[in-house]
Amino acid sequence: MVYLQPDSTQIKSIYDQHVPKIQPNDILTISVTAADPKVTAPFNLISSLPNTNMSQSADLALRPTYTVDDQGI
Repeated sequence: MVYLQPDSTQIKSIYDQHVPKIQPNDILTISVTAADPKVTAPFNLISSLPNTNMSQSADLALRPTYTVDDQGI
């Protein structure tokens, strides 16, 4: 059986064209993951709402965000 895959140099070239770069005024959110969600709970703070049936997009909307300043901090 033959598997057809792009040349590894082509894959690297595509990656190099689309490397994400953090720039001033970008808005970032940080999410910590692990096999046990209880372990990461202190690091993934969200606003407390009475409804615990939130969709993933609503969950992300409630996470704290961090704006990158002109010094990249």
